Amino acid sequence: MKIFVPTAAECKLVTIYDSCIDAFLEHNVNRGVSWVPEPKAADIIVLFEEWDTRFWHYSDILAEDPFFTAHWDRIFTINCDDLGRGFLPGCYTSLTKANFEPQLHRACAYPYRYNEFVATPSRKEKGSAKWLFSFRGTDVSHPVRRRLFRYFGTHPRAKMVRTGTQFHSHSVKEKQEYVDDILLSKFVLCPRGWSPVTYRLFEVMQLGCCPVIISDDWIPVHGVPWQECSIVIKESDVAYCADILTQQESNAERLGRAAREIWESHFSEAAKFREMLSSIIELRDERGDACSDFRERWSSWRFHYCNGWLPHQRLAKRIGRELENRAKFLSRRTQSAL
Repeated sequence: MKIFVPTAAECKLVTIYDSCIDAFLEHNVNRGVSWVPEPKAADIIVLFEEWDTRFWHYSDILAEDPFFTAHWDRIFTINCDDLGRGFLPGCYTSLTKANFEPQLHRACAYPYRYNEFVATPSRKEKGSAKWLFSFRGTDVSHPVRRRLFRYFGTHPRAKMVRTGTQFHSHSVKEKQEYVDDILLSKFVLCPRGWSPVTYRLFEVMQLGCCPVIISDDWIPVHGVPWQECSIVIKESDVAYCADILTQQESNAERLGRAAREIWESHFSEAAKFREMLSSIIELRDERGDACSDFRERWSSWRFHYCNGWLPHQRLAKRIGRELENRAKFLSRRTQSAL
């Protein structure tokens, strides 16, 4: 199998953050594949896509890109946009159940590492937990997060910290406090935000704590024994989080140890980049040499419906946002009056 991995200098669709490309190549050196220096010699082209692939007009950008139009039938993506749309075949961090197509897509871990302090402690020390569960993060990215703060903001066995810092703008102190909260918790809530999945899921596992996944649209990474290292709670059941986790309290340390072990085998830097390559080769093998034109999907009713782009869907979202903003305004005014 001959593989070419373009950089941003060779293709405008590729991320400028090439550290993940370097890591992908480094950890897949001895995998029985050949790395070729030019796309025309490749069986597979691995495209680490740039951000902002979530918009409906991205199909126009792809159609006008000379690199893509010349090699589209051999391109597979590694995409970590915060709301994946599934334009290209390949690995995605954040597809939803609606736009995930097994013949084209695989779920994967994030290729980037955000909080450098997560890697400092190897695991949580036995018996160190102070809180039954915790969550530190913004509540603006999804209603389920606001419900968590409403239900458990003052819970005696929980540490809930609402933050207002924009992502990728956290200070050193904020990053360290985030890690400290996880290390002092038996469970850590991992609710969805803008994306169905969150960095937090993998960081909590790395720190040896049990993640509590709250995201009905989450696509699990295939081959990972999630039932052995996590707890999944439906978004409709968030009011019962404390009760569910109290019942599971005796299992917290076992689940946390398993989470760390599974992170090492599936999501450490070497493991996740090897898995990405394996997933792409698997997708290519399943498709075979006779590649159907997946680009036809982009103009289909189903593709637009699954991504929420139809006119009535956009209108419903706009009305929902306006109603939510109105409710927030009334709530703040009521609190001020009190």
